Amino acid sequence: MSLVRSRLLICLILVAATVAVYAQVRHHEFVNYDDYVYLSAIDTGVTLDAIERTFTQHIVSNWIPVTWMMLLVDYELYGREPAGYHLTNVALHAANAVLLFWLLHLLTGATGRSAFVAGVFALHPLHVESVAWMSERKDVLSGLFFMLTLLAYVHYQAPNESGPESRQPRRSRRVLLYLCVVVSFALGLMAKPMLVTLPFVLLLLDYWPLERIGRTDRLVPIDWPDLGRAAREKIPLFVLAAAVSAAAILTQDLAGSLSDTAVLTIPRRAANALDSYWIYIGKSLWPSGLAAFYPHPIETAQGTRWIALGLGFAAITITSIVAASRRPYALVGWLWYIGMLVPVIGLIQVGSQAHADRYTYLPQIGITICVAWGAHEWLSPRRWGHALLRGFGAAILIALAVTSWFQIGHWKNTIALHSHAASVTHDNFRAHNGLAAALRRAGRLEESALHYQRAASLAPRSGRTQIGRAEVLAELGRLDEAIEAYRIGLRIAPRHIRAHINLGHVLLRDGQIDESLLHFERALELDGGGGLVASGSLPFLISLHRGIGLALIERGRNATEGAQSSYDRAIEHFEILLEMRPNDASAHVALAEALMLSGRSDEARTHLARGRELGAPSRPTRAR
Repeated sequence: MSLVRSRLLICLILVAATVAVYAQVRHHEFVNYDDYVYLSAIDTGVTLDAIERTFTQHIVSNWIPVTWMMLLVDYELYGREPAGYHLTNVALHAANAVLLFWLLHLLTGATGRSAFVAGVFALHPLHVESVAWMSERKDVLSGLFFMLTLLAYVHYQAPNESGPESRQPRRSRRVLLYLCVVVSFALGLMAKPMLVTLPFVLLLLDYWPLERIGRTDRLVPIDWPDLGRAAREKIPLFVLAAAVSAAAILTQDLAGSLSDTAVLTIPRRAANALDSYWIYIGKSLWPSGLAAFYPHPIETAQGTRWIALGLGFAAITITSIVAASRRPYALVGWLWYIGMLVPVIGLIQVGSQAHADRYTYLPQIGITICVAWGAHEWLSPRRWGHALLRGFGAAILIALAVTSWFQIGHWKNTIALHSHAASVTHDNFRAHNGLAAALRRAGRLEESALHYQRAASLAPRSGRTQIGRAEVLAELGRLDEAIEAYRIGLRIAPRHIRAHINLGHVLLRDGQIDESLLHFERALELDGGGGLVASGSLPFLISLHRGIGLALIERGRNATEGAQSSYDRAIEHFEILLEMRPNDASAHVALAEALMLSGRSDEARTHLARGRELGAPSRPTRAR
């Protein structure tokens, strides 16, 4: 078989294997873990206003206009059908695997090793999060631009043609290819800013396999003048990377996503970063216990453990430098791995996770290069060496494919995702909280309450969790527990408008009329600027006016004096409600009752008749 045919066959196998392993995602749902936030941002489809917003706003604390625009196209094609979004992720991932193989083969000429690295990239379970999670479109899309940038750079550095007649075309071609490098890199940064380290990856390729800056006859295997020239050549890329880094940090800070150094100290961040480097290596070699979220460790770092990890890290780095003259792939692979993880290793902490599988999407390539080229060097001179390499390589890829298949299944819906995360991690507040919310939506209230209780015990200062727990307890009819949970939640988050509204309704059901009115009126005060309407929460505003009206009717009934004032105020709130929702049958009946108690019988009969016409019972449901 010719070389071209063998390469094409490998590309087809990579695509087929990727599609076969990920085919199940066409039946998956969106998960309530950022997916619906992204969907709410793209629900207008491709419009001029939407395209403008991709550059001026952020999604989930990220400035990612290229990813956002591609999701707008998805919305035009698929609407809210999950299969299209998921299969697009799979197609991009398969394309990335093919481009990675083509790139490595172009650089090194090593067909088998390049195919193995691309196969691991395509099938490794650590990459399931980046592919099976719709919200991580930015991973696979930025990966595409990463591969295209590297390919353009390799062609840019191709040897000059001979002959004076070729100089001008060659110069024009180099300018065009350099522009391709810059444009592709810029698009990648706008898909996901994590690509800021790509210029350093290009410098690594300059050392090996391009051999533009390497010196194999020295202990320090770098030719410093050549390194300077190679770095100057990439100044536009470094400028782009610096600008996007600054913009990303500013965006995260404005969104409140950056952790406070007073809460998460620099020593703790450094210790967790070092730990994460080793965890990613461990999960690359033995991918078990993978989860969508890993809670940040809260215990004090143990000095001896971190010293040992640091010494091991330093030892590998020094060894790879010393051995670079004979094994340049080891230095390049190791620095590729540790360098590409720098933006997400946690020194600048975004979010509350200790580490994340998705962060390995591109950095893991460096580790796989070390393994593939190291194994080839060790086994190929031995008897049956090439057969062993092929056999071990195939076995590893099959094992990874099977493991990925099961891992992909955990992303089929929100309950499966968080159930798995809770089962394979310890004290995972985010998993229990997400699982509780998903179980509630599924109507499994008793289970939901248990997981909310677990989440609240793990994060007692989370007002959102306490409020979610209160809502479930109220639905279960456990009013005393619900009221207490609401009160705890509102002590933590006193400006939570919806919690005040919901607590008001629970207190109304429990007969605590005066306190219910206090919470309704506090919600009305907090919403003075029309925040509920602006945020698309009109149902909560309607619920607020309904609650105030019903509470005022009950207060009027129980009052020895001032009843008329309560009825008049109740009428005002029901009239406001009916302005927002004219065909609200129960509101017509409740207004009729308030009018009747206020002595306005004719108006009461009109609204009662309208309510009955709309299908309401003849009397409103009482508070108790």
